[in-house]
Amino acid sequence: MHVWTSAFIIFMDIMLEKWHNKGQEFLKYMYNVRLASSRGDGSGWDINDEHYRLRKARCPHSSWAELDIELWVLYVSTPQRSVNSDTNHSVGDQKGSQYVYNNESEQVQRFSEPCKGYNLGRCSYRAACIFEHECFRCSGNHPIGACKYR
Repeated sequence: MHVWTSAFIIFMDIMLEKWHNKGQEFLKYMYNVRLASSRGDGSGWDINDEHYRLRKARCPHSSWAELDIELWVLYVSTPQRSVNSDTNHSVGDQKGSQYVYNNESEQVQRFSEPCKGYNLGRCSYRAACIFEHECFRCSGNHPIGACKYR
């Protein structure tokens, strides 16, 4: 959490150059992330933060002070789930995920955000991944390293 807080302060400094009036929003967001890290076993705050920032990148003028209830419930207030039966398998070992891949129905609930692991060439979940396997930059059917829009 110390490293995240230090990095977020640098991020705030950069962002406040452009958006002078967002200081209170950034501080509220920092408070929310630190609160999330202190809840339960503290395992979902980093995934919540990553997805929150991905959503903010798509809509940068929205308020950072507002809690994204969907992400909070998925990653912070829902305890880590471990599935060990023969018919159900956890979708990876992603902290705080409640999404389960069921061999009987072959269905996976997905997020609309691109998969970070896929774009970095490290996603081992393949078809069972809960994130979209698409380019961060252009949403094409390839990782960002193969994107022609550099």
